Amino acid sequence: MDAAALEYAGRGWRVFPCYEPIRSSSGSLICTCSKGERCGQAGKHPRTPNGVKDATTDAARIREWWQQWPTANVAIATGSASGIDVVDADAKADGVTTLFKLADERGALPETVTARTSGGGCHVYFRHTGLVSKAGSLAPGLDTRGNGGYVIAPPSLHRTGERYTWVPGLAPSEMPLAEAPEWIRVAAQPKGSRPAPVLPVNTVNVWQPPPHDGLTEAQLWKRLRETSAPEHAAAVERMLAGGALFPREQHHDNLWAFISYLRFKAPEVSDATLLRLLSPSVVAMECAKHDARHVAGLLQRVNEQYAASLENDKHIAAALGVAGGPRPSIESSPTLGEAPEAGDWRAAPGYAIHDGQALGVFKLRAPEHVEHRFRRKWNAHSGHVEHRFRGCGTHPGGRPEDGRHSGALTVLDEPPPLPSPRRRC
Repeated sequence: MDAAALEYAGRGWRVFPCYEPIRSSSGSLICTCSKGERCGQAGKHPRTPNGVKDATTDAARIREWWQQWPTANVAIATGSASGIDVVDADAKADGVTTLFKLADERGALPETVTARTSGGGCHVYFRHTGLVSKAGSLAPGLDTRGNGGYVIAPPSLHRTGERYTWVPGLAPSEMPLAEAPEWIRVAAQPKGSRPAPVLPVNTVNVWQPPPHDGLTEAQLWKRLRETSAPEHAAAVERMLAGGALFPREQHHDNLWAFISYLRFKAPEVSDATLLRLLSPSVVAMECAKHDARHVAGLLQRVNEQYAASLENDKHIAAALGVAGGPRPSIESSPTLGEAPEAGDWRAAPGYAIHDGQALGVFKLRAPEHVEHRFRRKWNAHSGHVEHRFRGCGTHPGGRPEDGRHSGALTVLDEPPPLPSPRRRC
C-alpha cells in the first residue's frame, strides 16, 4: 500500500490512510475501527485525526503512516489539493448505466484515468475544474468529488472483498487526465457559481398530499419494509408493532428523518393514513414535546420538502437541458377503487428504484467534514448507530455542503446485472 501511496504523492496527489476491512472470526469483512461490524463506512473513513485535511505528498510522513498501518487503504484528496476531480458512479444505484445514458444524451466522455470500484462501479478522474463534492450531484448514483472530498484509490480493499483496480490502459501511468465534459462541469459546479435556470412566472409546486391512498395498507407495509437501511427497517417494525419509535431524548432528529423516509417512500399515501399508523408509536414514546400534534406539523413540513424536491428536479433538468418536471411515483394514476401493484412503484426524486434509499443525502466520509453539526446516536431499540446532522433548527433536505442535510447512511442491496459497458469503466 505504501508504494501506491508514494506513487500518487509523486504525481502531486495528496494522500492519507483510511481504515481497511479485515476478516472477522465469522468470515465476514468488518472495519478495523472500534465499531467493527457496526461500522457503516468500513474501509472508507480516515485513520488520521483530521482526515482529508491531513492529506500530504510528504514521503517521510507517508512512510511513517504505512509503517504504523501497513494494510491501510489509500485515500486521495480531490479538488485543488491534488488537481483532480472525480465522478463516482455507484453500480448499486445504477450509476454506471446512468453515466452512459447521460453521455449518450449530452456528450461523450473523454478517455481519462479510471478506476474500478466494487460491483462494477467506477471512479472517473478529471483535471480539476472546480466540481463540487456532493452525492447525487449529476444524478442518483452519480456523485462528484472536488474540493474538500476524497476517493479511495487502488489497490485498497473494499468491504465486499474486492480491490479497487485501475482499468487496463486507463491507469495514471498510462493515461493523462482529461478535462470533464461541459455538461458535467455545469451540473456539478457549486450552487452559487452556476446560473439559475429561468422559470415561468408564478411557478408553484404542483404536488400536494393525496386526499386518498393510492396503495392498499398491505402494499404500503410491503414497500416500507423494502429497505436495506437497518435503522429504517427497525423503525418500521416498531411502528407496525405500535411500540415507541425511538429512545428518550432522541426523538426530534430521528422523528424528522423517519417521517421523511415515510413520505418520500410513499408519496401516494395520504397524510391521514401516515398519521394513523404513526399514532400508537408516538403515544408509546410518552413525550409531551413530541406528541401527535408535533408529528402532524413535522409531516406538513416534510410534505413541503417533498414538493420542493420535485421543483428542484425540474430546475436541474432545465440546467441540463433535458426533460424535467415532477415524476410520478407509479407508472399511471390508479383509478378509483383500484390500487397499483407495489412493484409498479417508480421512485420519488433522489431514490433508487430497486431499494428506495435516498441517494441524494450527504454520505459521511469523515467527521471533520461536518464538524460539530454531526452527531451519532446509539439506538437502543434497533441496535444500530443512527447518523443525523445537528444544524440550528435545520432539517433533512438541506444542502450537504452547508451541513443541513439529515439522514441515515445508505447501504444498498446487490443490484440486478448491469448491461455490457460501452466504455471501459
